[in-house]
Amino acid sequence: MDASSSLADVAAIDPADVDGLVDHLPLGSRLFTTGSDRSAGKAESSPGRLDSFHHYLDRGGLHGSREHPRALEARSRYFKTSPLVVSTLREEQLARGAALLLGTDDVIRTVLRVNILIPGQELAVHTDVAQFDGLAPRVPEWLRVVMHWSGLFEEHRVRVINAIALGKACVGGDLLAWLDGPAEEPTIMPALPGRAVLFDSDSTFHGVTRVGPDFRSCTAAKVRTGHSLERVSRDEWELKDADQSILQTVAHDELRITIMWKARAPLPLVREPISLQQILERIRADLQTSHSLTPNQQAILADFARVCADAYVPLPVWKPRPFSS
Repeated sequence: MDASSSLADVAAIDPADVDGLVDHLPLGSRLFTTGSDRSAGKAESSPGRLDSFHHYLDRGGLHGSREHPRALEARSRYFKTSPLVVSTLREEQLARGAALLLGTDDVIRTVLRVNILIPGQELAVHTDVAQFDGLAPRVPEWLRVVMHWSGLFEEHRVRVINAIALGKACVGGDLLAWLDGPAEEPTIMPALPGRAVLFDSDSTFHGVTRVGPDFRSCTAAKVRTGHSLERVSRDEWELKDADQSILQTVAHDELRITIMWKARAPLPLVREPISLQQILERIRADLQTSHSLTPNQQAILADFARVCADAYVPLPVWKPRPFSS
């Protein structure tokens, strides 16, 4: 498939709208970490986002870190709200930008939530998990990414546009997006309030550079599944472990706070469902006929996720970046 993507800047978004959405969260609101402890287990038993995450760890993240993979993984485990139902956000500009990129006059918002990175965290380079109409339940994330990049299931794909907007400036936290494809240099978009960036995040590799001012925060390197970030006042948040013990108090002004807004075009008539077995059979057949697999790869079906990721997902290569102030 074509790895290129389009982008539109929506400069008219009001930073106060984003701040208002965050302020709408009552005191005591808790944001939980994403992901699982992927680097601690074997890929064969729990592939997770094997399509990109192990590549990210192998390269030492965006900054060429020599930290243990578990520490680097912790730094990429951001905090997020559940999808928000009540919105104080004025969405007209976002809807117009999404409609332009989707080539339609009508879009439907599918996701609205708040994402937060604390000082010392970054966002791993990845693409979002693609959406498909008529897909069987419980298809793993890595397989949905492979389905998209393989180009074998385009008749089922649902195109989604992602808008990312900041309410306030922060130290570091630049958005990197490989808009011209994974073989090219990424576009660097500083963390500036007052604009939303819209792009097809299922088809565009992207990540976020380390957030400061404490770029090497030891606490950020210890974030685990089950940890939470709780708002205790207008100016402060508390990072807590799974037992609700306070690990650190973080100033509101030090956080990288964004909204994530996603939209799609209306779905066509219901397509014939596609089962997990049909997906795997189609991919296996294509691997055998279109890709030069080693005998070892052909034999190790337990490593099917890694074989698929290596065959289909065109991972970008990046130069280690200095921390940005």
